[in-house]
Amino acid sequence: MKIQSALNFLAIILLLISLVSLAVVLCCFNMELNFLPFLSLFVLSMFFSSAIYFANRNIESKFDIRSIIYCIFISWPLLIVMGSIPLLLIFPDQGFFKILFISTSLSTTTGTWLNDNLIIPNEFYIWQSALQWMGGLLTLLLASTFIEVLFDKSNTENRSFDLSKIKIIFLIYSIMTIIFVSIFYLLGLSLEDSFRLSTSSLSTSSSISSSDQSIYIAYNNKILCAMILGMFIGSLSVMLHYKAFTSGISSYLKDKNAKLLLFLAVIIYVIISFFSDLSIYQFSYNYLINKLFIIFSLLTTTGFVPVIDYGEQFASIMLLLTFLAFIGGAASSTTGGIKISRLASLFEYISSELYHLSHPREILPKDRDNKSSNLSLLFVSVILFFSSFFIFSVIFTLLGFDFKSSLLIVVSFITNTGQGILEFNNLYFFPSSAIESIVSIFAMLVGRIETIFIMLLFSKTFWLES
Repeated sequence: MKIQSALNFLAIILLLISLVSLAVVLCCFNMELNFLPFLSLFVLSMFFSSAIYFANRNIESKFDIRSIIYCIFISWPLLIVMGSIPLLLIFPDQGFFKILFISTSLSTTTGTWLNDNLIIPNEFYIWQSALQWMGGLLTLLLASTFIEVLFDKSNTENRSFDLSKIKIIFLIYSIMTIIFVSIFYLLGLSLEDSFRLSTSSLSTSSSISSSDQSIYIAYNNKILCAMILGMFIGSLSVMLHYKAFTSGISSYLKDKNAKLLLFLAVIIYVIISFFSDLSIYQFSYNYLINKLFIIFSLLTTTGFVPVIDYGEQFASIMLLLTFLAFIGGAASSTTGGIKISRLASLFEYISSELYHLSHPREILPKDRDNKSSNLSLLFVSVILFFSSFFIFSVIFTLLGFDFKSSLLIVVSFITNTGQGILEFNNLYFFPSSAIESIVSIFAMLVGRIETIFIMLLFSKTFWLES
């Protein structure tokens, strides 16, 4: 059965949850914090993982489109629900839907999103990093293992389950995390802050610190540079990292998406410089780093906010810069948004078609004829992405928010940029009712799950037997 193939993948996800929760238990025990919420999660996740494994251990996993859809749409609710179990014990006074909202914001790498009046125990800061790390890992696993298969029209039937690919992604993600923890620690941060910033940067998800309980970043320029590098690395394809490990670091310099992100960052830096109080012709290392930090924070949908004032002129283009979050990083990365690689493919196709119109008799060579069998899927996914953006904006407007606030709230959810977008625009939001929490949760899930797969799930063809 197709659902059994999906269950085998879910058993692996539950095993990862149990391992991470066990690590959190040991960490809390060492720091003399309350470890019982995470011990409960470890027992539950290990029990369900073992039960699913032994029930399906003799069944070979083969994936077609339907079983892949099952994996995608069951994995995220599973991580959110399991991640909310410790939160229910950490914040017993919070309502169920608010806990689900917090768990969703962390699991989908939208970023830490808490009520201002909430009393936060120290064990939460460990769990926020752990849940963000698992959300980033799940994003990479689904994107690299399944989503690319669906965008590839060839050989999608009877695709065998490749456990080795999951091991590679897990090892790469873990090694990158250890590397950046070491970098931040050598730069003078505590082990707690080093782990928090490394998981946040690589999963492109903002987090709050235990010192000020905010997503504002007030570190020195060296740490900001390390965070910029981490966000940039997190916005690239995980398979590019594997190629860099096996073929050398020069693979990053040859990658098209890396070049596009860097080129776009330079262009945006020039635009920001013209609209800030500091002229582009005046150089300041501090302003340079902070401007680049803003650019990569928005472009990679991370959502951190630097503590610096650029003047009133800069505020006039902040709404425009907010829409950088729609771009996102490469496919098979932890970023949200449409993905720069897909936008580049669409731009190349449109440029090619315009060239054909102006030179109708010229026959282009194959290397210049940018026609792809996947262009229809790309166009549909982009259209559905913006359609969902406007639909959720209308819903929030009907819930009583003004139009500008609705747009900004939906941008923060659907691009998985999080609360940073609102902080940049001096706007505060936390769901005050169950309906606001539910709509917000669905908006974050729509932003994380490809919209075209949502349409497939609700289509009549998907549910009809072939």
